Amino acid sequence: MRHAIEGLNLKALRAFVLVCETKSMGEAARVLGVTTSAISQLIGALEQDQGVPLFDRRFRPARLNAAGATLFEQAESLLTHAQAVSRSVRAALDDEGLPLRIGAPGSVCSALGPDLVTALGQGFHDITFHTGESTDLADRVHGRAIDLAICASPPPESRHLRADRLFSEIFVMAVPRARANGQPFRDLCSVVERFPLLRYGSRVELGAQIERYTAHIGLMAPRRYEFDLSEPLLTMVANGAGCAITTPLCLWQARQCLDELSLIHLPRSRYGLREFVLVSRQDEADQARRACLALPVNDMLSGLASRLRERLPHFPEQPFG
Repeated sequence: MRHAIEGLNLKALRAFVLVCETKSMGEAARVLGVTTSAISQLIGALEQDQGVPLFDRRFRPARLNAAGATLFEQAESLLTHAQAVSRSVRAALDDEGLPLRIGAPGSVCSALGPDLVTALGQGFHDITFHTGESTDLADRVHGRAIDLAICASPPPESRHLRADRLFSEIFVMAVPRARANGQPFRDLCSVVERFPLLRYGSRVELGAQIERYTAHIGLMAPRRYEFDLSEPLLTMVANGAGCAITTPLCLWQARQCLDELSLIHLPRSRYGLREFVLVSRQDEADQARRACLALPVNDMLSGLASRLRERLPHFPEQPFG
């Protein structure tokens, strides 16, 4: 029997842990951004290195055997230590600080990205931003593909992840300024009677959040056009095709349209907030986590609100919390 723990492939070990946690090679492949075949090859290479099978393949899906269970019990501490060693080695010869991989939705990168890079650049170098949906970003933190993620909703409860609250933003309704003509509306139903409600796609996290909110306040409107991104959605509104429920960060993401939009305030509701959290792995990247939590986010948001208020009539007084 070969014993090769000294040559343990950390990439293969990470794949093994994800397969054990998700109970699916396909899901592990999605988190790591590789093919299922690549995961299968990594597991095979890990078994070859250790000289023993790690799964009982008489079952479907395959189950951990005794050797696999032993490796799984110790794998987390091995990966955590390897991550810490890697970060220390990379920082040892660099006087400018540690590298940092951080993920965030596109709206956060667009509105706050420059401020975040400037503030974090004082303690970190080689900062890379990754954009995506919050669920995917949390999975990437889980799989150690990135160090931290700013997510628009807390991840599912996990012993490996922690979520620290950052801020929230309200929902607002955007209408075409040229067609609104400053006329008051009786209620939201009269708005969607005049302007068809354009939506974020239901597959998009923000779209699902807005759907819950509109159902809660009783705003019913036919489904017509749906968009996955803020820019095309709000461009359609600016061109008079309808109205849309969006957020301040998304408005800034489509800021080329601001001069053609007006806003309508929406009823406050516990479903009417988009909550942002900082997601990190338990007991990992603590320095980066503390640095992010210490950032003057309220000042950044206040500056953004001022820029939006200069260009948008009726912009809310307290858009962030």
